[in-house]
Amino acid sequence: MISSNVKVAIIGAGTWGKNHAQIYNAHPFAETVAICDANLSKAQAVAQELGIPKCIRIIMKCWKKAAAMRWRSSRRIISTQR
Repeated sequence: MISSNVKVAIIGAGTWGKNHAQIYNAHPFAETVAICDANLSKAQAVAQELGIPKCIRIIMKCWKKAAAMRWRSSRRIISTQR
């Protein structure tokens, strides 16, 4: 039995990133906690549409936030093409 949701950070807010976010949002044991893209306005648009709480422009910030928030054991990052 799963005690908590898997926290997911999506890298890339293009078509594939948005699709991944939609799939994880629909999954009962997943929680999309952040989206990262070089184009911050694109990440913000996807985050607002899908209810993702964090937008990050620089990928290293995403890794650092994941470590700081102790996502280590449950972190899953999906790389997407532009």
